[in-house]
Amino acid sequence: MIYQLFRKVGRLVFQLVYGFEVEGLGQVPPEGGCILAANHTSLLDPPLLAVVFPRPVNFMAKKELFRWFPLAWIINKLGAFPVERGEADRGAIRRAQEILREGGVLGLFPEGTRGNGPLRPFHNGAALFALKTGSPIVPVAVKGSRKKPFRGPPIRVKVGKPIVPPRRERVCKAELVELTKEIRDSIGQMLEEGSKEGFPGVTTN
Repeated sequence: MIYQLFRKVGRLVFQLVYGFEVEGLGQVPPEGGCILAANHTSLLDPPLLAVVFPRPVNFMAKKELFRWFPLAWIINKLGAFPVERGEADRGAIRRAQEILREGGVLGLFPEGTRGNGPLRPFHNGAALFALKTGSPIVPVAVKGSRKKPFRGPPIRVKVGKPIVPPRRERVCKAELVELTKEIRDSIGQMLEEGSKEGFPGVTTN
């Protein structure tokens, strides 16, 4: 109930304050576990994706966001869960796989942190979860989310074709690297297409 209320209110606020356009929502699997993997340039990215994505998204969020109770309470209610960055957080890994196996949507930013220039190198987490559970990865490109309120063109969100990996009990590093590259290439291509359309985008060098 809280999530649906947040989506309705958030969608209205985003449209009034920033404006946004979404393309490719028909690519999102209507059911079953899947991974939303997006580029990350702004604090607006997680709430924006939460309100435009057609299914509830459980975002893996840095542990620091859960230290202030009011914010922690809100993002917990919205399905987010903490992860300790820079180390193998077994609790977060288990929770991520549970979400996928229960048919939910796991939200990840493979760059690991916000960038303001070229698309950063991707971590292998999205690829690992996908291979371990057989869940499709839905690549998402967000363009223009660093804009100021009431200024400039609308933020654009483009959803790409799902990447469907084989399920593996054991995952080798070569498979992780290959799948991670495929995810990054898909998002990078959508960002480049956005730049050609005249949008201030993120370069992929």
